[in-house]
Amino acid sequence: MVNAIPLQKRATVFGKCPPIPDLPTQPEEISVSISPDPVVPGQTDTFTVSGTLSKEITDEYKLVIALADLSGKTYAAYFEDMPPTKPNTPFNVVKTESIPEDLPQSYAIGVGVTTLANPPDVIGCALAVVGGSSSNIASFPIAIP
Repeated sequence: MVNAIPLQKRATVFGKCPPIPDLPTQPEEISVSISPDPVVPGQTDTFTVSGTLSKEITDEYKLVIALADLSGKTYAAYFEDMPPTKPNTPFNVVKTESIPEDLPQSYAIGVGVTTLANPPDVIGCALAVVGGSSSNIASFPIAIP
């Protein structure tokens, strides 16, 4: 008799972003789920991003989703308008994007609610590392082209 354990796909786990240097206030954690999970290179994936932030989301803020290798090379960056949201009010944004065909086996997905100013005002953030560890990431936030 052979004992078999069914093959299970590991879910992509998004967590709090590591501290971002030079920001006076670190971003709050936001929730992210993806479908399919894990992402499939060359296909589309739907990102559902939600949370409740203590700072107001105005027209200046964008949802930024970036995929990069663990050295910080960006493979894709997507930008979406955010619905204006009062402080401490839940928000929810659903965005479907094409995943790059050349995405490496080890990569990071960074999701942020931020202005595109220099320096940015990042008020919400989540990070997932697939095929490696967050300690392997060369730089954060992921460079936006």
